[in-house]
Amino acid sequence: SGRWASPYAYPTVPRPPARTLTPAQLAWLSRRIGSGAPCPAAERLAGGASSTVLALRDAAGASRFVLRLLDDRAWLAAEPDLVAHELAALAEAARTGLPVPEVVAAEPTGEVFGAPALLTTYLPGRVVLAPGRPERWAELLAATLARIHAHRAPGFPWRYRSWVEEGSLRVPAWTARPAAWAEAVLRARGLHDAPGTSEPRRCTFLHRDYHPLNLLFAGAGPKLRLSGVIDWVNACVGPPEADLSHCRLNLVLTHGVAAADAFLAAYLRRARVADRGFGYSRAWDLEAVFAMAAPDPAYHAPWADFGLPDPGAGELRRRVDELVAGAVAEG
Repeated sequence: SGRWASPYAYPTVPRPPARTLTPAQLAWLSRRIGSGAPCPAAERLAGGASSTVLALRDAAGASRFVLRLLDDRAWLAAEPDLVAHELAALAEAARTGLPVPEVVAAEPTGEVFGAPALLTTYLPGRVVLAPGRPERWAELLAATLARIHAHRAPGFPWRYRSWVEEGSLRVPAWTARPAAWAEAVLRARGLHDAPGTSEPRRCTFLHRDYHPLNLLFAGAGPKLRLSGVIDWVNACVGPPEADLSHCRLNLVLTHGVAAADAFLAAYLRRARVADRGFGYSRAWDLEAVFAMAAPDPAYHAPWADFGLPDPGAGELRRRVDELVAGAVAEG
């Protein structure tokens, strides 16, 4: 049936300390916002792991904006085109019809803010990691991803690549299921060596970092609804299984395998309306495991920003063991 229950109560999110902007930064923002100088104190938004994200108001307090500072030096060194990538991704994402931020301005040199910056519109809503109606939440996760994948984006120049590193493809010392992991290594290696596993006709637009931290919601209970999809900097064209497996592993780590299965079942109900031949091979679960949970699954610090408790290393390992064993058992 795919039924599952969230064990968590919805948290109160603490506000990170505000950041004071310099006169030069305020002047740059004033020219782009066009409605007077913004307030000098910017609210730092919770959840950012690879960049600093600030919420701004104009002087009248009537409009809100988001300033994203791409200040992860290692990431920039590996991908110096991050601003150009996100600008193109947001333009492409707008074509899905989903609520996504609109670009106001970009500062790719880093001279003004000390890091490349992107100014966008502010989307109202909240991150929901502990849903009161978990089945409704899982349905919304699935429906939103299905809409992203319905957009083919044939001209989008960024293409899928695996995030698995060769050194991760091994049996971890902590596992209680070493035989399952040994088989998983063999299967994941084959998928890793042939990233075009999905048929070319099924390759589509990918968010590529699709998980609940990058979705905003309004309402509650049966009236819960999506209000925004954010953080498009990794978007690309590739197999839809890459987004599915990435989100599934995030759900396994935060809520368990039943939550990931409920999400997948809801997605497949929609995908098969458009493509009756579409199926999901759980070998893709292994791709996500070796990309994000090897050599050891870890609690993701931004989850704490939204009050999701750390279940402990033993429980995280148990959940990943269960996912790996299920993928191997699929045959």
